[in-house]
This record gives sequence, structure tokens and C-alpha cells, in this order.
Amino acid sequence: MSLTLASIAFVGAIWDYVKQYQLGIDYTSSYDSVDATYETANPGVPAESCAVSPDDPTRQECAVAMKAGGASGFGLFLQQAFKKQGTFYFKPDVGFGVRSLQGELSPEHKKRAEEQGLPLKELSFDLVSFVVKPYITLGVTPSGAWLPDVLLSLGPAAQIAVGKVKVNDESENVALATSSGKRLIGGFFEFEVVFLRFGEGAFSLFTSRDVTSGEDGTKLITKDVDGMDDFRASFARSVSGGVFGFGAKLVLPFP
Repeated sequence: MSLTLASIAFVGAIWDYVKQYQLGIDYTSSYDSVDATYETANPGVPAESCAVSPDDPTRQECAVAMKAGGASGFGLFLQQAFKKQGTFYFKPDVGFGVRSLQGELSPEHKKRAEEQGLPLKELSFDLVSFVVKPYITLGVTPSGAWLPDVLLSLGPAAQIAVGKVKVNDESENVALATSSGKRLIGGFFEFEVVFLRFGEGAFSLFTSRDVTSGEDGTKLITKDVDGMDDFRASFARSVSGGVFGFGAKLVLPFP
């Protein structure tokens, strides 16, 4: 009997927490990117997109920026209902996200690598990632009916990604863990201006960005390929929109 009552109480506690969230609709443009680096032999004068390795002058560290996906249009989300605290606002919270990251070396990068005599002919990835963003929200919420609320959210970010990475003719199944490292404030950033509140609903414009890279990026693959090694990557996502460069968000006053 006690176990049954405890189970009911646990389910009830979860439901009470879930009820704090409101359904919302947003209209945004998002862009995912991956900045990759690798090391290869230094021919004497580093290639245009490379620099002498700080650890070994016979090696050069080369960089390549890649698009990892993007989307534009309407979406659904869940958000905790806003509770006014007075003129100033402060609240800790945590956000989650699931992403599909796909990308490959562009024809321009392939051509440039060939012209510079670099061994990188192909680089592609197909990953699914889970992102965690603990943050604090600071803001000003004036009492005037026509004055907007201004909110700023800051915090670290961490990501776990699994999938496949291919370099030239070598492919590898990978599991990657990345974070914003020592950047406890700055891994995740969001700026929001709320123009209208109605009950627990609201309309606002916002922009956000999160970066997971650590100090030197995360190890992308473990293999050495065609004289290249120490493959690393940094991940970033930015969200904006077509309303003066901001995304639009409508939080509904239910459920």
C-alpha cells in the first residue's frame, strides 16, 4: 500500500511540474556550424588555411569551417509560465535540445585543399546530439502596461553527439562529448524582448546562440588518416529570424 501511495505521489509531483509549462509557437531561422581542425606535415611554409603547430614546428594545424544544418519556419516548444517578481527579474533554469547535425566538405574547400597540396579530400559527418543548457535569466520587467520586458539569459552549454564521421576513405562511429569549458557564462546566450503578456501567454522577439567547444575543441576521430591526425571540432548554433533579424515567439495561455 505504501509503495502504491508513494508511486501516486511521485507521479503527482511530476505532473505538477509538467503543468508549469506552456505550449508555444515560434518562427525562427537556425544555423548549425562545425569548426574543425587537424594537423599534417609542414612543407616549410604553412598553407593559407594553416599555421605552424605550437607543439611541433614540423607540423601545421589546418582549419575548416562547415555548415552542419539549418532550418527556417514555424516550430512548437514548451516553456515554463512566466511569474513576475517585480521591476527586476532573476531565475535559474535549464534548457534541453535534440539536434540532427549533417555536413560535408564544400567543393570550394576541396578545391582549395588540392591547390594548397593538403591531404584532406573528404570530411563529412552525420550526428544526432543532445544539448543541455543550465542558465540564469536576468531582466527588467516594468509595471507600465505598454513597456516591454527585457530578459537576458546566460549560462554554460554541454552536448553529447553520436553518429559517423568520414575522413577521405576512412569512416568511424563516434561518441562525442563537448562543453563550453571554463565559460560558465557565455556558452549559452539569449536576448528576448517581450512586447505583450496575456495571462500566462506572451508575444516576444528573441535571438540566441550556444557554443560547445572547450578550449581546443573535442576529439573528432581517433584514427590517423593519410598523414593527418589530431582531428578536433567545435560546435555552434545561432537562432534568429526575419523580424528585424529576430525570431518571433508566441507562448499560448494553455494548457
